Amino acid sequence: MLKKFFSSLLINIKQLILQIMRTAQICPTCATYTNAKCIIYDGPFLTNSGISPKDNLEYALGLIDGQLGVLASNILTTNTNLATTNSNLATTNSNVAANTSSISALQNKVNYKSYVARISQTGTAAPTIDYLLKNEMSGAVTLAYGGSPGEYTVSCADFVTGKTFAILQPGLKAGGPLVVGVTTQIIYSSGAVGIIALVAGVGTNGSLNDATLEIRVYP
Repeated sequence: MLKKFFSSLLINIKQLILQIMRTAQICPTCATYTNAKCIIYDGPFLTNSGISPKDNLEYALGLIDGQLGVLASNILTTNTNLATTNSNLATTNSNVAANTSSISALQNKVNYKSYVARISQTGTAAPTIDYLLKNEMSGAVTLAYGGSPGEYTVSCADFVTGKTFAILQPGLKAGGPLVVGVTTQIIYSSGAVGIIALVAGVGTNGSLNDATLEIRVYP
């Protein structure tokens, strides 16, 4: 029974193989069916490998081997390119880290909070803000009359003694009074910057017309 079963199985396998490959007529040279040159491909054209119907097995295997060689070469080239790309990425990351470090160093050099405004003052009133150009202070900035001619205070909790620097540049508002020879003095204290506007060395009200005030607080 087993012999009959295996015999039937071999016949079915042979019929299945013959549906894919067929054997040529006996070759007058080799007189055998086992030579690769005598086994003919009997399927459709294979686009990827270039094998056509009636190509013999030896030729088909040569095409496949050639395609495998090209594939191996492409894989090697791809691996080389990936290695180069990884190297370039590492260089880029290194450059980014260096640039980040440089930017951080530069920020540390100019790392101060700034308050910039153009101000005017008349009579015994507190200076008024014509234009607020910049305000990086966390606390409120208040301008007040100092009680004596030409004296004013700018108060803010951010102003720290020894770390605060102020600049006041006298200006001239359109239509405002022309005051000649205005000079200023800056007085620093904790939480406040004192301004004295002088004309001919004397504190004078109404001498600030669209003056530019900048106060910096360093870390």
